[in-house]
Amino acid sequence: MCIAANRAAAEDLTELVEVDYEELPAIASSAAGQAPGAVRLHDHWGDNLFLETAFDSGINTVAATAPVRVDLVLSCARQVMHPMEGRGLLAWWDYRAAQLVVHASTQVPHLIRAGLAEVLNVPQAAIRIAPPDIGGGFGYKCLMQPEDVAVAWLALTYKTPFRWIEDRRETSGRRRQRAPARLPNNGLCRPARPPAGTGRRDHGRHRRLLGLAFTACLEAAQAGGNLPGPYDLAAYRCRTYSVATNKPPFAPYRGVRAGRVFASRSN
Repeated sequence: MCIAANRAAAEDLTELVEVDYEELPAIASSAAGQAPGAVRLHDHWGDNLFLETAFDSGINTVAATAPVRVDLVLSCARQVMHPMEGRGLLAWWDYRAAQLVVHASTQVPHLIRAGLAEVLNVPQAAIRIAPPDIGGGFGYKCLMQPEDVAVAWLALTYKTPFRWIEDRRETSGRRRQRAPARLPNNGLCRPARPPAGTGRRDHGRHRRLLGLAFTACLEAAQAGGNLPGPYDLAAYRCRTYSVATNKPPFAPYRGVRAGRVFASRSN
């Protein structure tokens, strides 16, 4: 961390920092993360999957008689949520209450308190999260970020107020997905050829707490659940893979919901 009386001075300090990097093989896409022989992002994992979800309501009995098959690859670009009101936090030590007080722009104060207590190794009762009016959030402000930990650690260690305010280049919430799909031969309900899909979602490189990767277990299931849209399908099959890559961590965006119940396996 570079600490100064104002942002401009702190940015000047960063110019004095030199870092030596060891270049390693990179996983640049979800497909590459599942390719045979792919390097593992986390050495202790058996593969690069956060989560695999599946749903099958008996498609094989219908597929054999389908008169038409349509194959499509559906994908969306990597998105970044960008509320007008960026993130920021102020942390200070309350001597009278013997508490670390954190004014954080967050939608989930209890989650932030639990996360900070774990990584700072203090009781939850020693931390008070007091969010101000946060403005726009859209899911971007419902997870703990590295800056939350860094500023809280400074205030806890030095018993002095510290603050950090995000600028426009530092917004970090992103999402991307890709789904090859076989679609029905018409737009009617209960089509003769039910759709089957395989969806991959690029979840970036999550860390267990510095990102609190709970949406790695939700977003892909959401995509599989929403793929049928408003149709009452006689049969439906979908399998999704949440893949770890070297992209920036995945984050929730707007209203996340899973429309179906899936069988799953997880690392």
